[in-house]
Amino acid sequence: QAYDANVESHSGIVQDTRAHNLVRIERGGTVLPQREGNSSQVLALADTAQFAYAAADATAVYGANSGVNRVQREIVYLKPDVLVVYDRVDAGAGSTFTWQLNSPVDPVVAGTTTTFGGGNDLVMRAITPSTSATTVALAPSFDGENYAGGFRRELRVSGDDHVEFLTVLSVDGAVSDAVSSPAPGQDGVLITLAGGGSAQVRFNTTSPGGHLTLSVGAGTHDAGLPTGVSPLPQLAGQVR
Repeated sequence: QAYDANVESHSGIVQDTRAHNLVRIERGGTVLPQREGNSSQVLALADTAQFAYAAADATAVYGANSGVNRVQREIVYLKPDVLVVYDRVDAGAGSTFTWQLNSPVDPVVAGTTTTFGGGNDLVMRAITPSTSATTVALAPSFDGENYAGGFRRELRVSGDDHVEFLTVLSVDGAVSDAVSSPAPGQDGVLITLAGGGSAQVRFNTTSPGGHLTLSVGAGTHDAGLPTGVSPLPQLAGQVR
């Protein structure tokens, strides 16, 4: 289970988007809320021996009259210790977009790399966009809640109508380097794995999908990201 600010809250059921690991949308200084009664949609889901992939669309949870045109997240999990996260968000002109990652420990920021200590270090590398403003915020009091602690790593883009965030998260020193590797119509990253091998992950900028080239030991993979929703092996026989 991922840590977010709810762990530090009084109620444990905070719905405000500032308390969660997502892209916060603001317009005119007001945070756009997600609305009850609406659902996200799983667009793609696949699990293999080398990687897992998921794509989801959360646009509908902001409501039909919000002016939010697109909120999509894709995740490529390079087993066992690397996550590549891609977000597409479109909310109209003059919006501010803030990518958020909550943490129980105060992270150390060095350029586009952020390290969260406390044992098994988590390292976050911001790949796209290269011009986002970066901050570390103490978990404040908001939405009628007071927080016992916690921090929030933020990447912010202001004044545009849309944004794409590409980030790489890894644990236990699994990644030696990660550099931008775009292609026409795609954002991408080339990851050098500390244990040997590499991964190039590219995402379409305007629609779900992309391409994964993975070379680890004797195993290779070079194909488009999976389409369709496949039942996870762990849930075989349980999905009806």
